[in-house]
Amino acid sequence: MQLLTLILGLLLSTLLQAQHKFTHTTDLKNSSGNSTYLSFEGLNNNPNAIIIVEYDGITRAANPHAVGVWYDGIK
Repeated sequence: MQLLTLILGLLLSTLLQAQHKFTHTTDLKNSSGNSTYLSFEGLNNNPNAIIIVEYDGITRAANPHAVGVWYDGIK
Protein backbone atom coordinates (compact mmCIF):
# COMPACT_ATOMS: atom_id res chain seq x y z
CA MET A 1 0.00 0.00 0.00
CA GLN A 2 2.83 2.40 0.83
CA LEU A 3 4.51 1.67 -2.50
CA LEU A 4 1.29 2.41 -4.37
CA THR A 5 0.88 5.69 -2.47
CA LEU A 6 4.47 6.65 -3.28
CA ILE A 7 4.03 5.86 -6.98
CA LEU A 8 0.78 7.80 -7.20
CA GLY A 9 2.37 10.74 -5.36
CA LEU A 10 5.32 10.82 -7.75
CA LEU A 11 3.04 10.56 -10.77
CA LEU A 12 0.81 13.38 -9.54
CA SER A 13 3.83 15.55 -8.76
CA THR A 14 5.23 14.98 -12.26
CA LEU A 15 1.93 15.82 -13.92
CA LEU A 16 1.45 19.01 -11.93
CA GLN A 17 4.97 20.26 -12.64
CA ALA A 18 4.84 19.43 -16.35
CA GLN A 19 1.89 21.64 -17.25
CA HIS A 20 2.68 25.20 -18.28
CA LYS A 21 0.64 27.78 -20.13
CA PHE A 22 2.27 30.69 -21.89
CA THR A 23 1.46 33.25 -24.55
CA HIS A 24 3.64 33.43 -27.63
CA THR A 25 3.73 36.68 -29.61
CA THR A 26 5.50 36.77 -32.95
CA ASP A 27 8.12 39.38 -33.77
CA LEU A 28 11.13 39.74 -36.07
CA LYS A 29 13.44 37.90 -33.63
CA ASN A 30 11.38 34.69 -33.39
CA SER A 31 9.95 34.53 -36.92
CA SER A 32 11.15 33.56 -40.37
CA GLY A 33 8.78 33.64 -43.34
CA ASN A 34 5.52 32.04 -42.27
CA SER A 35 7.07 30.30 -39.24
CA THR A 36 7.62 31.39 -35.67
CA TYR A 37 9.80 29.62 -33.14
CA LEU A 38 8.84 28.84 -29.56
CA SER A 39 11.63 29.07 -27.03
CA PHE A 40 10.54 27.83 -23.64
CA GLU A 41 12.57 25.93 -21.08
CA GLY A 42 10.23 22.91 -20.98
CA LEU A 43 10.05 22.63 -24.76
CA ASN A 44 13.60 23.18 -26.01
CA ASN A 45 15.52 19.93 -26.59
CA ASN A 46 12.45 17.92 -25.54
CA PRO A 47 11.14 15.77 -28.41
CA ASN A 48 8.54 14.24 -26.05
CA ALA A 49 6.88 17.57 -25.20
CA ILE A 50 3.20 17.84 -26.02
CA ILE A 51 2.04 21.23 -27.24
CA ILE A 52 -1.59 22.33 -27.38
CA VAL A 53 -2.19 25.53 -29.34
CA GLU A 54 -5.15 27.75 -28.55
CA TYR A 55 -6.01 30.97 -30.36
CA ASP A 56 -7.35 33.94 -28.49
CA GLY A 57 -10.46 35.54 -30.00
CA ILE A 58 -8.65 38.41 -31.74
CA THR A 59 -6.06 36.11 -33.34
CA ARG A 60 -8.71 33.66 -34.55
CA ALA A 61 -10.60 36.48 -36.29
CA ALA A 62 -7.43 37.86 -37.91
CA ASN A 63 -6.07 34.45 -38.99
CA PRO A 64 -8.76 31.79 -39.47
CA HIS A 65 -6.31 29.29 -41.03
CA ALA A 66 -5.12 26.01 -39.54
CA VAL A 67 -1.95 26.07 -37.46
CA GLY A 68 0.74 23.39 -37.24
CA VAL A 69 3.47 22.66 -34.74
CA TRP A 70 6.63 20.61 -35.28
CA TYR A 71 9.92 19.90 -33.57
CA ASP A 72 13.08 20.66 -35.55
CA GLY A 73 15.46 18.76 -33.25
CA ILE A 74 16.13 21.73 -30.96
CA LYS A 75 12.98 23.84 -30.71
